[in-house]
Amino acid sequence: MLRRGDCAIPAPCLGEVVDRLIRRDGYASEDVTGKLAPLLSEIVAIPPVDMAVGLRAGVLRSEHYHRKKAPLSQVDCLVLAMARDGDAIATSDGSLINVAIRLEIPVIPLPDSEGRRPNVD
Repeated sequence: MLRRGDCAIPAPCLGEVVDRLIRRDGYASEDVTGKLAPLLSEIVAIPPVDMAVGLRAGVLRSEHYHRKKAPLSQVDCLVLAMARDGDAIATSDGSLINVAIRLEIPVIPLPDSEGRRPNVD
């Protein structure tokens, strides 16, 4: 996907990636931001989040969130809300994948940090 150059990530999702790399995986913040900045400026688009997307994300979460069966974060719902015709969502999050499938959004299941792909309903 990165080689094709047709990737995008909303800024709030980027924030989750940076948080995980620093807080959970132990990388230095300077290393993370220093290595991500060139990738983002040259290959990965950061689409704007407008009011319509924010409203749709809220509606999607209200319709699909379940604490145990579908623990979608608000950022997961933002990803769903931003998907347009022809877009696919690449993730290792099984709940996000299952909701995307129900919404008929194509998905690309990615392996998690242990190399396992998510179970899809």
